[in-house]
Amino acid sequence: MRRYRIEATGLNERLLATDPLGWSAAELLDELLTRPVHVVGFDFPFSVPEALLWDQDFACDVGERFGPFRGWRRFSSFVAQTLKLTDPLDFGPFEAWRSRDDRARLWTKRATNVAARGQPPLKDKFQSVFQMTLLGNALLSRMWDSKRYRVMPFGGPSEENEAIEVYPAATLRCMGLTSYKSRPEEAIRLAIGACRAAGVMLDVDLRVIAFCCRYDSGGRTPDHDGADAFVALCTAILYRDGHVEWRSTATGCRFDPRELSGCPTSTSRPMRRLARCQRRFRDEAGGDEDVSGHGMRSSNFARWFCPYSTRAASWGR
Repeated sequence: MRRYRIEATGLNERLLATDPLGWSAAELLDELLTRPVHVVGFDFPFSVPEALLWDQDFACDVGERFGPFRGWRRFSSFVAQTLKLTDPLDFGPFEAWRSRDDRARLWTKRATNVAARGQPPLKDKFQSVFQMTLLGNALLSRMWDSKRYRVMPFGGPSEENEAIEVYPAATLRCMGLTSYKSRPEEAIRLAIGACRAAGVMLDVDLRVIAFCCRYDSGGRTPDHDGADAFVALCTAILYRDGHVEWRSTATGCRFDPRELSGCPTSTSRPMRRLARCQRRFRDEAGGDEDVSGHGMRSSNFARWFCPYSTRAASWGR
């Protein structure tokens, strides 16, 4: 059995701090490139529907002069070149993709969104998945260009580190928990239980759990982003250890925890941002590997909520 520690030190110190409470997009990217992690689990749409990628008007509307994007790499590269990691973020160049008159075409879902009951990647109301998708792709493209990561399921130059798309809500729904945004304690309990059922023990600092249960970026409707990120972290851990199934489509992917042995499963200030978790563990030979889980909530500011990292240091039986 493996045992991992999730401490309130290092990156997690910002959990207990009052200022600054978050990380800028540039700071987060620098962290991921300076200390590459083996698996990064992101909770935001990795792409848009394939029909839009092949739609010449879709590309032309935002100034792409060379025809349709045709695939994820050109799309993400265009977004990264257009969306600078400034504060505040400027989504103005993408305003055409917010057109009310064209929502029937723009607010379509990928196959993976349908399967996981996710929102359309370009939906720009309520949770504003629109901003999450664009800001997320600005990160993914830069990670790809660094040659330190591959982005699943699209591939990439790295043979060691990868970024995956995760669905905390779908994971918890498979465990029988719905409306989890208002039940963070139960969400965390189930995520820890799923790891335990797979032979992974988590030693979590109680201050981290308290923060994840307490932090709420919502207004009238609860939105516990800390719990979201904790579940994303656990999904990335289980994926790294081979306990979840990867399902891919042409433009997206999801992870199904139903294969867990013994487990019936498948933030600007307050920052509705990126919630980040990082796990490090040392193998028997003394080397280090990393796993990160991110739940994203973005606004027009480039300071992202970065609640916690995990640093694990032991194997056990």
